[in-house]
Amino acid sequence: MREMRAGTVTVGMVCAVVLAACGGGSSTPTPAATAEPTAPAATAATPSATAMPSRDAVVAEVSQAYLAYWDAYADAVLHLDITRVERFVSGAELASIREEIEKLRADGVALRVVVEHDFAVIDVTGAVALVEDQIVDNTFYVDAKTLEPPTAAGSGDRYRDLVRLERLDGRWTVTSGARNPR
Repeated sequence: MREMRAGTVTVGMVCAVVLAACGGGSSTPTPAATAEPTAPAATAATPSATAMPSRDAVVAEVSQAYLAYWDAYADAVLHLDITRVERFVSGAELASIREEIEKLRADGVALRVVVEHDFAVIDVTGAVALVEDQIVDNTFYVDAKTLEPPTAAGSGDRYRDLVRLERLDGRWTVTSGARNPR
């Protein structure tokens, strides 16, 4: 629903720009088209060379990056290895995960992440995106050396995460997040 509203606003803005460009109100007639096919072809090719990706394409990129972050995070806290998540996260979020891994290591445990996601990309503005995720968390502790047990009952806690991603060095990266109970 939120994506549709943003798409409607975008379409409305594009229509307004097109109408403003077309409705000049001038009494001067529009010059007749010439028979030179190369000029229109060159003009038509220019916009496609600089065209921005569609909102759907950007939302798909952000979604893929968000899920890749979760996979890398799960791997990092299971193996207590920050390098497994570093290319997907930066800033405050990276520091937070680093602290979490150090605490787990000190306690002699690791985490087997088991979550169900129900997320939406709720905003994309330039190089910043926001993802809202309604999570059911069944994550559980495992032995840090044996990684046992492979399965266990989780808590089933429910959270609402709001996660910020930024496009850094050509890729979407998680930079911060906030978690609230649902």
